[in-house]
Amino acid sequence: MREILQYPHVDLMTSCKEVKEFDSELREISKEMWRLISSIEGVSGMGLAANQIGVLKRIFIVKCLDGTQMTFVNPIWEADDDERALEEEGCLSTPHLYDFISTRYQNITLKAQHLSGAKFEVSAYGVEAVCVQHECDHLDGVFWFDRMPKNVRKHMINKWEKMKK
Repeated sequence: MREILQYPHVDLMTSCKEVKEFDSELREISKEMWRLISSIEGVSGMGLAANQIGVLKRIFIVKCLDGTQMTFVNPIWEADDDERALEEEGCLSTPHLYDFISTRYQNITLKAQHLSGAKFEVSAYGVEAVCVQHECDHLDGVFWFDRMPKNVRKHMINKWEKMKK
């Protein structure tokens, strides 16, 4: 079984490729991601992007607040309005490290595909909207530290380096 990559692994800063084949390999990647996120102890994780396990495909998973498990392939989101979220954020690639990202939107609409390739659209609010934006950033090769002001980013990277030792 694969492991969740930790910062600063190069795959975390690499843009993922659009999924064009909706086959058994894609379903296996999704299953493996769900097994991984379910097996983590001591860290709560809501979402996981494929490049966090070394797979450079546009797919991520989210465990919604109501317990629903969703897989998103080739996701694209847009903000519904200008309201910003005030939710604490973390990342499974930097476990036990949390902060607020002031650029996240509170209300979004997400268009994606199921593992079958069928297209769908969902709305997300609050922490779920933040999670979707975070996971989409991963797929674009943008790490959550990149969304922080420069001085905060430097502090968080230093804190992470100390935690890893």
